[in-house]
Amino acid sequence: MEASKFVTEKKKDERRFTGGYIKLHSTRMYIKKTGNKASQNLIPLFVGSVGLIFTKGDLKEVSEEVAKYKVEAPMHVRLVAPMDTVVPPDNTSLDPSHTSFF
Repeated sequence: MEASKFVTEKKKDERRFTGGYIKLHSTRMYIKKTGNKASQNLIPLFVGSVGLIFTKGDLKEVSEEVAKYKVEAPMHVRLVAPMDTVVPPDNTSLDPSHTSFF
């Protein structure tokens, strides 16, 4: 989900939660500035694109709302899939001499 779209939709809907993307650098600066060492335990969890959502509302409602904006994205070079990907066997309509690129 694009952060800007999520924020726009959130404002329209007037839900009782806020969210945003956080950068590892910002977290380290916060820890250094406040001396809050407990936050340092979060740093290993910030891998890839991480979005944090803070709420005082019902977690089930928030989870359902966020799930509405989930979009699939195409795979890019050097990315690792977050889950196992299975490609079912199927006819490629290519004879064996045309499959050397595999």
